[in-house]
Amino acid sequence: GGGDEVVVCSGDGQPDIIAFEAAGNSGGNYRFMLTDSFGNILSLLNDDNIDLDGTLGGDEWRIYGASYTGDFLVFLGDNVNMPLASDCYDLSDNYIAIDLQRVDGGVVYIPGNPVSYDAVLCPDGNAVIEVDSSNLGTVDYTFVVTDEENVIVDVQSNDVFDFAGVPEGVYRIHGLSFAGDLLASVGDTAGVDPLAENCESLSQNFITVTLQSPDAGQLTTAEGESEIEACALPGGTGTVEFVHTGTQALPYALVVVDEAGMVTQVSMNQEIDFEGNEAGDYTIYGVSYTGMLTVMVGDQFDAGALSDDCSDVSISVVSVTVFEQGGPCGGLVLYTE
Repeated sequence: GGGDEVVVCSGDGQPDIIAFEAAGNSGGNYRFMLTDSFGNILSLLNDDNIDLDGTLGGDEWRIYGASYTGDFLVFLGDNVNMPLASDCYDLSDNYIAIDLQRVDGGVVYIPGNPVSYDAVLCPDGNAVIEVDSSNLGTVDYTFVVTDEENVIVDVQSNDVFDFAGVPEGVYRIHGLSFAGDLLASVGDTAGVDPLAENCESLSQNFITVTLQSPDAGQLTTAEGESEIEACALPGGTGTVEFVHTGTQALPYALVVVDEAGMVTQVSMNQEIDFEGNEAGDYTIYGVSYTGMLTVMVGDQFDAGALSDDCSDVSISVVSVTVFEQGGPCGGLVLYTE
């Protein structure tokens, strides 16, 4: 057979109500049936309409009608070509073909173990990230990049994003499932302006991308000092806290370097414990960075080789003189057997 055809966008949150009627029915009982493309019954309809929003798509569905007398004999999973009633029956001469296009923005994420939903990138370094989506739609899928106000700055179907050279700021990567022609353009507002011809579904979330170049700023102790004395003995100076004026959005490390230029400590928690250090003069640098910090204890300090991406060294340092006796150690002595 063949007959009327209707395109339905499922999953866009809008009602997808299809109304139908029997033309030329000569009387008696009448029943509508929803089937797959093979005529297998998916639902026995009690009304002359159906709302398909939220229904999984990807196949052609059909609506048949049947006039009958006696008992209606079919159940879910039966085929419309089987006997339909205990007495007389007549299957409609045609069917309504439903082209069910399901849109599903899904959830976007950055693959990994575990997955993540945000990234901090240096626009002058490795500014490439790969994203993925959990969408279950049966239509086209693309990504839109917006600013914090959801104004579109880029549209791309590729799941690899290169932010090299892009102005610093905060961006969002949304997934977009759509049917019909893609209308999304730079300058449109996602979630406000129509982004597709037929229907659309934005991802439930977005990936936040912060583009920021490292800036280590100035480094001092929490007391504002740039020169201090410390005691290496147990019970001596203890832990010294540091503060900086660098980029707060990026990770920050303290790197302690001895007089020979060798790294003796690397701290990620903005404090240094001098207990156990050898007596001598040390310099503490602040390091703001993206990527992975690569400088390690035992390395020669090289301001240009501190991470595998971008990094910056503080414009001021803290000079430390460590004592094993006298000075800040006061009357403390190192006990040995």
